[in-house]
Amino acid sequence: MTTTALSIELMQAIADLKQTVADVEARLTNLEAWMGLAQVASTLATAVPAMVQVRVPTVPDMPQVLAMVVQAPFQRRQQQQLEDVEEVVVETKEVSIYV
Repeated sequence: MTTTALSIELMQAIADLKQTVADVEARLTNLEAWMGLAQVASTLATAVPAMVQVRVPTVPDMPQVLAMVVQAPFQRRQQQQLEDVEEVVVETKEVSIYV
């Protein structure tokens, strides 16, 4: 079975996205507890479903969403690689060659 580079990058992007969502959820939970909103948050889960609005990407938006998900981690890695490169100075001198 062959796995293309795009699908590997997509899997990595999805893993990065899941990690980001988990981090945000943890921070929100900590913030709710700190502000005393844990009880309020638990009551919001029982709110009337008609009150909840969720934007779902339409079919034309899906390629853009996938492109953003795939490109963001790749661009971060590229930027990190550029930042890791040290400046190299090479001294040169003229040399006469007799033929």
